[in-house]
Amino acid sequence: MIAFDAATASRFARIALANVEQAYPNKPDHVLTVDGDALPPRTLHPSFYGSYDWHSSVHMHWLLVRARRLCPALPERGAIDAVLDRHFDAAALLRERAYLQRPEASSFERTYGWAWLLELARELRVSNDPSARRWSAAMAPLAEAFVERYLDYLARADYPLRYGVHSNSAFGLAFALDYAVAHDAVGC
Repeated sequence: MIAFDAATASRFARIALANVEQAYPNKPDHVLTVDGDALPPRTLHPSFYGSYDWHSSVHMHWLLVRARRLCPALPERGAIDAVLDRHFDAAALLRERAYLQRPEASSFERTYGWAWLLELARELRVSNDPSARRWSAAMAPLAEAFVERYLDYLARADYPLRYGVHSNSAFGLAFALDYAVAHDAVGC
């Protein structure tokens, strides 16, 4: 087992920093209904356009937030903060939320991407520094949109999905439960 020491955190941070701003190659989970719907990743997802797909971008952002919290003296801290300031800008995150309002996006990233977004939001909530608090507040409307999706989806789910990783309901629900417990613990 690899220890998550400062050297490992630094190596992971460099990998994540390289990924979250690399728009291509990109595999969008995007339903096209007219010619104008074919847009570049950064336009569709101003916060989570980097990496191969949306959930991987969210996961890489989680890694940056986690490494930043666990190893505050990382040499990459300035670069991490700069990226998170850009990607967790309130307006950008509201555009991510607006994307979910498209009728064609009702199953967007269900439930794997939902789980990673909630895990990212939870990680931001447990961080104590002012930047993390600011990013957490900006992330809250997007997290709430995914909570609403979970509640709607779970009310209609008749049985668990036990195959695969991305569609496996146990994985997604484990992160959703962690988010719910952390969210309730702070009195929200």
